[in-house]
Amino acid sequence: MQVFSLKTFLQTYKAVKVPMLQRDYAQGRKSQESTANAFLEVLFNTLQTGQDLHLDFIYGYKEQTCFIPIDGQQRLTTLWLLYFYCCKRANQLNGVRALLAKFTYATRLGSKDFCQNLIKKDFKLDDQTPSQTIKNMGGIIVGKDDSDNDPTVKAMLRMLDLIHAQYKECPNITLEHLECITFTVFDMEDFKLGEELYIKMNARGRQLSAYENLKAFMEAKQNIPASLLESIDNKWSDYFFEGKPNNLDNRGLCFLHYANVFFSLESKSTREDISEAINPNKPINAFYAPLQELQHIQTLDHAMDLLVIHHAQDFFNINAAFFHLRTEEGRVEYGILEYKKIAYFFALLALAKHCPKPSQKAFQDYWRVCKHFIENHRLGDPTNLKSFGQLFSFIAPGAQDIYHFLDQNPTHNFHSGIYALEVRKARLILQDRQTKQGWEAILNATSDHEFLRGWVDFLLNFSDAHFDEKATFNKNSNYNSPNLEKFQQYATLTMQIYNEDFLDQHFALFQRAFLCVGNYSFYYTNYFYGNNPTQHFLDREAIHDLLEGSFNTGLPYFKTFLDKLSGAGDLEKKMRNFWKDYTNSNAFLQRGWWDQLLIKQKGLFEFVNAKKDIAPRSRRIAFEWRDSVMIRVFLCNGTKLFYSTALDLLGFGFYLYCQEKNIAGLSPYINDNKEKNYPKSTHFKIHNKRVCADSQNKTIHIGKESYPIDLSNVFSSFDRVLKNLGV
Repeated sequence: MQVFSLKTFLQTYKAVKVPMLQRDYAQGRKSQESTANAFLEVLFNTLQTGQDLHLDFIYGYKEQTCFIPIDGQQRLTTLWLLYFYCCKRANQLNGVRALLAKFTYATRLGSKDFCQNLIKKDFKLDDQTPSQTIKNMGGIIVGKDDSDNDPTVKAMLRMLDLIHAQYKECPNITLEHLECITFTVFDMEDFKLGEELYIKMNARGRQLSAYENLKAFMEAKQNIPASLLESIDNKWSDYFFEGKPNNLDNRGLCFLHYANVFFSLESKSTREDISEAINPNKPINAFYAPLQELQHIQTLDHAMDLLVIHHAQDFFNINAAFFHLRTEEGRVEYGILEYKKIAYFFALLALAKHCPKPSQKAFQDYWRVCKHFIENHRLGDPTNLKSFGQLFSFIAPGAQDIYHFLDQNPTHNFHSGIYALEVRKARLILQDRQTKQGWEAILNATSDHEFLRGWVDFLLNFSDAHFDEKATFNKNSNYNSPNLEKFQQYATLTMQIYNEDFLDQHFALFQRAFLCVGNYSFYYTNYFYGNNPTQHFLDREAIHDLLEGSFNTGLPYFKTFLDKLSGAGDLEKKMRNFWKDYTNSNAFLQRGWWDQLLIKQKGLFEFVNAKKDIAPRSRRIAFEWRDSVMIRVFLCNGTKLFYSTALDLLGFGFYLYCQEKNIAGLSPYINDNKEKNYPKSTHFKIHNKRVCADSQNKTIHIGKESYPIDLSNVFSSFDRVLKNLGV
């Protein structure tokens, strides 16, 4: 390793050539102006004071008598421009002209010519900015096409202007002080290191930008139009940069990597191993060949237009931060982008490829349909991403009128249930755009609802003129005559119930009132009565199945419940009045004892709901049968029944009833269940006497006494036991 000034560095080699692999010169970009000015202030301080300034490492290797910088070209270029300007300002350019001519760019022909012409052609530095003076020379130094479109030339011109402005602020510089600005050259040949070091290190020993490497690889094999190169180097970079260089590297890599996966979906290897393809920690090789196809690069630019110009973030919720890959402290690998985000990006890319300039309305309609496909799927397996990519590529050609496309293409083999629902809704919306009845407004409201997200097939079924609520659920029922007024009623009530604030306050009331209609629960590792749902798909899926009635007795209890709540008035009050009327009716006494307890004793569901978790891990209710007779019911602490942690439903229900009656001498609930000799269990104590509610033997044991109970009227039995106990 040797320490050089720029002058001694150029004296050492026949030429210094910035290779094609390197990114364009960026320090002069408008988006980097504050960083550039800060760097120039440091440089000019040295030019004034003569204080030594070391610019760290320049990495590269010798190629015959030339030096090829692999990292550090940004600093070299800025230093070269500074030498040029200062020497020209001091009328000393002739003495270093041949030396400065050794520095050249191989990234673009226009960049190379600009550097050479800047040294050879004469012009004066006056009050005009250097860029304006050069442009006014009519193409002698640089043509208009290059000055407008070549990103390196544009950045160099802007950097000359910044140097010019800095010089006007502090003109008292000493030309010889340029030699006080030094850097250390790390010759990779001396250390037997190849160009792969470029991907592993930079001048400060941290990982280099994989994005810049990938971008250079993308541009290497195509004669890319200048206007497209301009977009890549400015519009794309400015979008991801957001003031932080690390943003550009991270987000730019994410953008290109997952675009490459999308373009590769027709490849056999990607179809078979997409789980490996979505990992962004890959060497830059033939895997990324799809990015070198001009049509794909143009698709990416269309996607960027959709993001920047057409405000895709307003529809797809995609902004620059969307593309940020997770990193773990102490590790250089990037995490895989969330599957849902990948699916949304695929939807955007399909639109950019097949319909790059949609109307705002078409954009919004396409987004709604794609959102329903993505949000209403588990997406738990990366192989589904391939199917999503193919689905979006199928529908995107019709994006200018997506509802008409769905009407004309009513089936698809992936996600067929939601696809059929989208066709069903599309036909209602097309009809509504002619008749203005109100279908589109209410369907869009359900689309925007955080719980429903457009998954309203059961509500359309319930509102259909031919729906038979006495018939058991049939997935293949072909309902096509929904009543708008009924649908509006059902959808509005459902959105009011599944409102975060309402459920936070009244969830147990909802469960108890809903249970009055019928046993809506279904088996899901013991019985699931619903949980206070998050926005997680597994919650929404479980609640959808519960409301639809597909896994319980098959009867549409939720439709009946909604009918009971119809009409004007406060929802909580209507729900409570319905529950109160039912618990005072003969129908209540016809229910099983466990239903009587669950409906009337709110603390039971409050225990079930106390574990805040997604549906697959929420609490269940377990039923224990013997010879086709229900003998015990337990409130599980999770999904499975463990005697040591579960609460006996009858025992805990009796305990809560005693609390309500303010029974003296009541202990905390003990929950000592004896699996083999259940009557010996202890649920709680009254005046230090053991209490066991034994549903199998229809008896409540208190101390040494046993009291028979009538489980067909469990609350009257509780009253009778307490009366006999004399408390």
